[in-house]
Amino acid sequence: MARKPSLHIKHSDLFLILKERASEEDAAKTMEHILRRASEFPVRRSIIVTTARAKKKLLAVNTSSVELFNRVLTERRQSAGHVKFRQILKTDRQYQLLCEVSKDAEEFCKLYEISETSGFRVYCDLGIKKIGKNWGLNKFKTYKDHIFDRYERQLAISNNKNKALTDQILDYYLSTCNMHSQKRHIWELYAHDFVYATEAILEAGADYKQWIDIQFKALKEFDVIPNPYNLHGEFALKAFLSKGKAVTVDDWRAEALKRLK
Repeated sequence: MARKPSLHIKHSDLFLILKERASEEDAAKTMEHILRRASEFPVRRSIIVTTARAKKKLLAVNTSSVELFNRVLTERRQSAGHVKFRQILKTDRQYQLLCEVSKDAEEFCKLYEISETSGFRVYCDLGIKKIGKNWGLNKFKTYKDHIFDRYERQLAISNNKNKALTDQILDYYLSTCNMHSQKRHIWELYAHDFVYATEAILEAGADYKQWIDIQFKALKEFDVIPNPYNLHGEFALKAFLSKGKAVTVDDWRAEALKRLK
């Protein structure tokens, strides 16, 4: 009997071959069928047999947005001054990770209703800035929440409809802390917190000076000067409603723990 050769080929390469004769959707369906049926014909040598987890990963590669994200990431890395790197290829080991990161970027675009071209640029820029010099594509997964949170803060600042009040809150806070000479620095670090404080004060129908005074009073027994992020949130509201008298050590610790998460 003639020897029957087995088939040994990478999943990604087979998918590229199938795409030469069919659409991406049809190629994906054909690939899924091959993977399912191949497990029924096991041989000792390598054959196209895969686990459910591998199938899931393979199908994740079939997103049409991956290559767009790939190009944008390359462009933004160049703009950031990265050197000695190249665009990730489908045959590279990092391509699957690129697919996962691009899906997170797609989620970002959908959540904030931004086009993929613009949204991918924002997502890459925020991620690259956070990652810094110690580059690693996997860090986009680590810093996903940071990227979403950072953009949320940028939106709060740009959409602030009460800028005059926010500036008054900032000035009064700095005067109370005797830190007015550091206004620019404090604003750059905590602009979003002053915007959130503005919203909290307006929602409570409070006088901003009284609100800030109460926050200082509430933390005085801890010998702590309120940070800008202490001017809003549950702790700040509770302090205002109690006029700064009923804030306990447990309240303070609970708020501190939230900041550490």
